[in-house]
Amino acid sequence: MRKLYNEFFYIPQNGKIREKVMLTRIAMTITIIVICLIAMSISAYAYFSSEITSAPIILKTATFVTDVTVQVTADDGTAIENSDITPITTNHKSFIVRGLEVDKWYTVTITPSNTNTATTGFIILSADGCPITYHTQQLGVDKNVPGEYTPAITFKLMLKYETDVVLESHWGTSSYYPDYQINSIDDERYITLNEEVTINTVNTIGNEDSTADNTEDQTEATPLPSDPAPTAEPTATAEPTATAEPTATAEPTATAEPTATAEPTATAAATDSAKSTEDLPTEEIIANPTTAASE
Repeated sequence: MRKLYNEFFYIPQNGKIREKVMLTRIAMTITIIVICLIAMSISAYAYFSSEITSAPIILKTATFVTDVTVQVTADDGTAIENSDITPITTNHKSFIVRGLEVDKWYTVTITPSNTNTATTGFIILSADGCPITYHTQQLGVDKNVPGEYTPAITFKLMLKYETDVVLESHWGTSSYYPDYQINSIDDERYITLNEEVTINTVNTIGNEDSTADNTEDQTEATPLPSDPAPTAEPTATAEPTATAEPTATAEPTATAEPTATAEPTATAAATDSAKSTEDLPTEEIIANPTTAASE
């Protein structure tokens, strides 16, 4: 090692630097610089390219499906056995109930499925021709009431006209939920357990009268707006020709008729009267100014 050092790296204190030593030192410096650059690049790559691996996680959207049964209701309010009406369904998410009779109560039972990934949901009830959509109360877990759980809901349904009833399952919380209601109308659109719902073509929410009474009132009230003639007759109340007849009040021909004063028979009579007054005394002429004026 001493020989190698003296041969390639040794520089005498008072002597000249040999060319071999200079080239060796330059080569050594360049080598050290290259090694440092390589080490820095490797450390930078390791710092910015760290990886963390974990078990795969599968994300699924929430699903909420239900089972719906519709039964005819007896007079005492109980559902009649063996009277199920099978709704038309697609994947137990949307149901169409057909064949319901008018003015007859039906018991509707809705049960959420055990395969739901959503823990809470509700049903939207609508019908063709009905301006109102109804929401049922929360099925499953009620997020706003700790410990509240509704396994199923049953309510009564009556149609006032022939139509199909549509029941759609939705996950989440209803916008008609009591904590989210804007007014009392939303409360009447919110179907709770054992509530009675009437489907009609007119909006009866907020009215205390029955649907039949409302229909009769509207039927009787329809002719009134279309018969305005008895209330306002402009020709009968103001007849300009009857109240102001200019010809009747001012007839120039009637007040001054030149032909009537210039009739020969009338002038002759005036002449006879004038002649008769010539023989009368002065007192009589003054007492009869009309005859004197005729002169």
